[in-house]
Amino acid sequence: MPEQRDAGSVLGGAGTRGAVGVGGGQGRFTGTARIALCALMAGCCMALLLPSAASATTTVFRTPAGAAYCGIGEAGFYCWTPNDGFVVLMDGPGRPVHSYGAEYRDRRPHAHTLRFGQRWHDRYVGCTSRRSGVTCRNRDHHGWWLGRYVGYRIW
Repeated sequence: MPEQRDAGSVLGGAGTRGAVGVGGGQGRFTGTARIALCALMAGCCMALLLPSAASATTTVFRTPAGAAYCGIGEAGFYCWTPNDGFVVLMDGPGRPVHSYGAEYRDRRPHAHTLRFGQRWHDRYVGCTSRRSGVTCRNRDHHGWWLGRYVGYRIW
C-alpha cells in the first residue's frame, strides 16, 4: 500500500520559500511547493467529500461484533471501521473515495446487525456481510470490501 501523506507533513519540513519560479514572472509552482499544493488540494477535497460524523446521517447497519458500520448521509453511502477510523464513501456512480477520520475512531452507534450471509440494499448500493468482511457495491459495480479483522479493497 502506498504511503499516505497529508499536506501538513509535506509542508512541515520544506516550507514554501522559493516555491514560485522566477523565470519571467510566470508564477508557476515548482518542486516541493507543487507537491505541497497538490497534497493540500487533495486534503481539502477529501474533507469536503467525506461525511462528517456530526452531519445528519442514518446508520443503516453494523457487521457482527461491530468491525464495520455503514450509513447514509448528506455526502452519500459510507462505511467506517471504528478500530482505526478508516472511512470509505460512495457518492455516485464512480469509484469510492477513502480516508481516515479521527471522528470515526471508536464511533459505535446503535445499529441493526447485518449477520453473516445477509444482504442489505437500496436503489443504488448493495452490501453483503460475510465472515471475511463486508462487501458493498453500486449499480456500476464500483465498491469496496472491508476485512473483518484487517484489510480493504476498493474498485
